[in-house]
Amino acid sequence: MNNAISEFYFKRPENRLQDIDHLTDYMERLVHGTLRSHGYSSSAPHWYYPPPTHSELDNVCAEAFAVLKKLEADEKFQQYLQGRSKGISRPGGTDWIWHDIIVPLFSSPKVAAALPVLTVSNIKLLLDDVPVYWQHDIEVLLGVHRIIGDGIRSNGTIRLDRVLKYYLITPSSPQTAVQWTAVLDSLKERRAARVLGHDGQLSDLDLIMDEQDDKRILDIIYNTQAEHNDSLINYLAMPFFTIELQRQIANTPTVVLERLVNTENSLALGRRLVKALDWYGSKAGETCPQPVLAKLVWRALWLSVAAPPTHPECLYSNFDLVRFTGQKVNYSFIRNDIVKDLKDRLGVFAPVVHLVMRVIEANTSSELWVRGIPDDLTYAGSSRWVHFRSGFILAEAIAPGSSKHMNFEQLLNLLAEYSHEASPERQALIAASRQAPAVQWAVGIGVQAIKHQGYSAEEIERAIEVLEEHERDPELNAEMLRAVPHYES
Repeated sequence: MNNAISEFYFKRPENRLQDIDHLTDYMERLVHGTLRSHGYSSSAPHWYYPPPTHSELDNVCAEAFAVLKKLEADEKFQQYLQGRSKGISRPGGTDWIWHDIIVPLFSSPKVAAALPVLTVSNIKLLLDDVPVYWQHDIEVLLGVHRIIGDGIRSNGTIRLDRVLKYYLITPSSPQTAVQWTAVLDSLKERRAARVLGHDGQLSDLDLIMDEQDDKRILDIIYNTQAEHNDSLINYLAMPFFTIELQRQIANTPTVVLERLVNTENSLALGRRLVKALDWYGSKAGETCPQPVLAKLVWRALWLSVAAPPTHPECLYSNFDLVRFTGQKVNYSFIRNDIVKDLKDRLGVFAPVVHLVMRVIEANTSSELWVRGIPDDLTYAGSSRWVHFRSGFILAEAIAPGSSKHMNFEQLLNLLAEYSHEASPERQALIAASRQAPAVQWAVGIGVQAIKHQGYSAEEIERAIEVLEEHERDPELNAEMLRAVPHYES
């Protein structure tokens, strides 16, 4: 398994709130204390973070911490290190045991990968250069290296940029005051989402609620909107807003939303919802816990956007992101289109609409929310878009919600990386992920007609053939790419 794919499988956000809080507290002290006093002159690789005992990160690295302590106390290993202290050295060409036994043990013959390097006792060491005597120890370090990378120390600390990358915090290597602040904001957003019960696009209420429950919530939403002659988000947000909160929305909308659903207005709505659902707290003498009330209000905010404005025949039918996408417009244009629609439909002003956008992002799976999409990437406008969109579909097929923790470049390259040594089942999944984007691209250049009844296997195969031909020789299809979409005659 190559490093990119191992990152995809192993890396996910921290689950325990206390561990997110621990990292946030560490970053607060670093950013607002040490770094500020030194003019933010240090970058993340200069700092080392001590993960809490039994946290997810500590559990991943615990065996490596123990191995490093053991090797530091091993006199023979320290002598070996001193022999390497002048820099990384490779074994001689006649040293067959290294090349024929040790290197094949740690390297795939089919995948070219960078040789793993680990810093031990401040000496950089090629892990596949270490004598067989320490083979088991090196296997442990290699296993952790694939997940974390270099930067683990025997005192139980980990290089900060590796920690941020492991937790999918961006930027993972902050160097300026703005970037360090962005890291703190990202951690605060992560915590707020967890408090609201979200992991990926799933809410923990999804596991215990059904469509009938949501219809009961909608009844309360419609009654509340009728009582106040306003959208639910406006009713809750307008008395709550201050100038300071409006400034915070740009960088930490989830933090603001967490505060919003815990206001007295929101909690009163939550108690109405509990009564309608006949949950604990609906009867005299019972008190529903505040976190449950807040999560119900959070769900009500989503339903107020997703469901039609009157009693629905089908839930969640009104908010379909696909209707905002269009041929050869960029993703900024699409997002702005959604903002305009929300302003008109809900009657909200700019700061509030950004809160609604965050509610939608948390509850939907779409490549619209992926970080780092370049402005020159247009919808269905290039083979590059096909790779990006296919990577998004593949990521969601492997692990629903995983695309929310991946950036543009990772999704763009995911198909190619996932193809290495792929089983027949994986190859079938890769092929399926390419089909719809390839057809959309082919429609955009006029190779395929616009059809509402779907496309045959032959038409899908033709779209993929044209795409591959174009990628082999872009100039070959220059005239074809100037064609325009057309409907089936």
